[in-house]
Amino acid sequence: MARTAASYYIRIDTYWQNSPNRFVGPFATREEAEAEVERALAASGSLVARAENHSPNVRRGIRVFPDILTRSEAVRTGLRPMGTLRGGNCVGEHIPLNIDELADLEEEIARMEAGVR
Repeated sequence: MARTAASYYIRIDTYWQNSPNRFVGPFATREEAEAEVERALAASGSLVARAENHSPNVRRGIRVFPDILTRSEAVRTGLRPMGTLRGGNCVGEHIPLNIDELADLEEEIARMEAGVR
């Protein structure tokens, strides 16, 4: 049985209580995933922060967890692919810069899963 190429994910959530885990990816390497974290942190107007820090606006901020996860680790942590009964929770290959961008991505994913364009 052939091995598939490794893939890596970034786990994010918001600062709201009971915020579900979302995932960004897949990335081919841990370095690519870390580069995406750095891009999001440095972006103009970004409300992204690493978990050990606080966003400048916790009401609208995105928290990035410190570990870059392999696919199997992400699945154990709650990754669900699109098309599953409860819907996918991977929001693409770019970290949303605030909860408004996250909401837009989730609406787009819901439309894609429902087959509406």
